[in-house]
Amino acid sequence: MAISNPVERQYPLVARVYFAFADFSTTTTGVGIPAITLPVNSIVTKGDLVILNAFDGTTPTLDVGDASSAARYEGANDATAAVVTPLTITRFLTTGSEPSVELELTWTDTTTGDGYLEVEYVITGRGNEAQP
Repeated sequence: MAISNPVERQYPLVARVYFAFADFSTTTTGVGIPAITLPVNSIVTKGDLVILNAFDGTTPTLDVGDASSAARYEGANDATAAVVTPLTITRFLTTGSEPSVELELTWTDTTTGDGYLEVEYVITGRGNEAQP
């Protein structure tokens, strides 16, 4: 049996969300909050967690994950310095119960800090063009 060579091609999609300590200050430390909702059957192909202004306080860390795995894409990222951290790509296929990429800040005595999360993804079964 021959492998079928599909002619459909798709462009990657990119979502970016900015966040600041104030977004986490009303939640309990170490609780994930939805940051980017992806369509069901999406796969994250790359991304970055960017700290623009360092978080203060005692060892604040950021996880990037989803409802079932808080650190699926990045775990215990030191948020005390301005830095760009590439996400770990797991090839996880989003589901209806796990449609969001979440940010989880663990903090003590933190009052400031901000950054953004950028995620590039594709949607299985989607095509933008047909390759001749």
